[in-house]
Amino acid sequence: ALVQEYILLSSSHAVLHYTQKCLGLCLAKQCLDVRSVLSGGSNGNPKVMDIDRSTLLQLELLTNAKTGKSKHGSLISTIDCTRTTVGNRLLRSTIMAPPCRKDTIH
Repeated sequence: ALVQEYILLSSSHAVLHYTQKCLGLCLAKQCLDVRSVLSGGSNGNPKVMDIDRSTLLQLELLTNAKTGKSKHGSLISTIDCTRTTVGNRLLRSTIMAPPCRKDTIH
């Protein structure tokens, strides 16, 4: 399911990038809230946790609260040992939407 969700988000990014570059549409940061249909389970329970922007900032998951930079002092800067940009994006998306199901975590 994670691979399918990654493909869905990558495809969505490609469409938005094309729209911005070729059609001249300008989108402001944080203006879209994209939720995957794949995130919901068969009984409607989400498979991943939704973390809002304020919580991401307060917990310093992606950026350092003092400096606002992701290079030093954030969780992702501490644990990121990925070697590819795809791996980095996958780690980042997992931090931003961690799994909720016990079997996935273990």
